[in-house]
Amino acid sequence: MNGHGYNTNFNWRHRFATGIFNNVQLLFNRNTNRTTPFFANGTNVAQELGIQGTSPSPLDFGPPTLTFTNFSSLTDTNAITSAIWSYGANDVLQIRHGKHNWSFGGGATHYLNNSITDQNGRGTYNFTGTQTAGYNSQGLPIQGTGYDFADFLLGLPESSSIRYGDSSLYFRSNGFNAFATDDWRVTNNFSIILGVRWEYFTPWHEEYGHISNLLIGPDFSSVTVVCADPSESSCYQPGLPAALIHSDNHNFGPRTGLAWKPLPKTVVRAGYGWYFNPSQYNKFESYLGAEPPFAVTNSVTTSIGNPLNLATGLVALPSRPWTTTTRWR
Repeated sequence: MNGHGYNTNFNWRHRFATGIFNNVQLLFNRNTNRTTPFFANGTNVAQELGIQGTSPSPLDFGPPTLTFTNFSSLTDTNAITSAIWSYGANDVLQIRHGKHNWSFGGGATHYLNNSITDQNGRGTYNFTGTQTAGYNSQGLPIQGTGYDFADFLLGLPESSSIRYGDSSLYFRSNGFNAFATDDWRVTNNFSIILGVRWEYFTPWHEEYGHISNLLIGPDFSSVTVVCADPSESSCYQPGLPAALIHSDNHNFGPRTGLAWKPLPKTVVRAGYGWYFNPSQYNKFESYLGAEPPFAVTNSVTTSIGNPLNLATGLVALPSRPWTTTTRWR
């Protein structure tokens, strides 16, 4: 693994008049990393083991991931090249007048997340002991029977999944904010801070539209795969946002606080505020990328009529038809 990063900022502060100051800040941050796993660009281990359906890319060569109920999983790092960076500007105007210290400001930041990787190009098999368990007349497993490692020795996983293709993804997002506060020195021993902050975060969108989601009909009457690439006539629907997720621009958060000094060595402080965290959007970013029709995906659970095995488990068809995505079913 290797990488490097840059983090820099530029500040400019100017006094317009007595008690009036302005501060401008320019920000730039960039981090790049490259991870090359042990088996990459070597022998196609899956092919030699007779496992069908794995990624043909040499960067994804290696054994599949194995997960167990009673043991730690066996897995290798995915090959990944990433460049994560952002740049933006903030401006704060401060006005001091009498007992009031006003602050007004705002800013904007552009975020970029570029990556080249296959999240599950070697495939994953899950072993839980269901294949060697005993079952009662109701079809339920009998307690104390079944062993995950025995399932593995028999080559009978409970479920399998694979996800590769559309390896290069270029996600973009923007963040905006504005605020106003008043630090009011009511008396020599009592101060109040009142303010409000507005924040707006756009959900991540892929620069070339290579993301897909599910459009659910009223009362779950239907489900349709939709994508953001206009060239994909089978799933593109005009009018949907580029991120396939509707954003919220009503994020107003109050800010209030007080400081009171009733005694020479005693200070009482209190505060209240609403804060908004855009980190949930980061999860959707990985969920919507590398999905059909842009990538090869499959996720299947074993059944009596269609038991999974190591050789064909990654290309097995589900026991009943469903909309093809690995994240939403």
